[in-house]
Amino acid sequence: MFEDSNMCLFCNASGKDVQLYKVYQWDKPDRYSWYCKDHYRQVEKHHDEQARAFVKGFESEQARAYLSPKQLELWEKMKKKYDY
Repeated sequence: MFEDSNMCLFCNASGKDVQLYKVYQWDKPDRYSWYCKDHYRQVEKHHDEQARAFVKGFESEQARAYLSPKQLELWEKMKKKYDY
């Protein structure tokens, strides 16, 4: 996906000059930012690492007891996605 009226959040490249890609936040799927071709893969990788760390950090049932119902739902969704 691309847009020409925004800027890369990482390097501030303008959508008028380069193609921008919409990257949704892994933990807030209703929020997104725009990134240029040079940075969007880097951001996607970082989001993936964050999501995996979240799943791993709450592997134990005891740790998950501290999650809110919404966070627990997100954890279960991410757990399925990464097949833990």
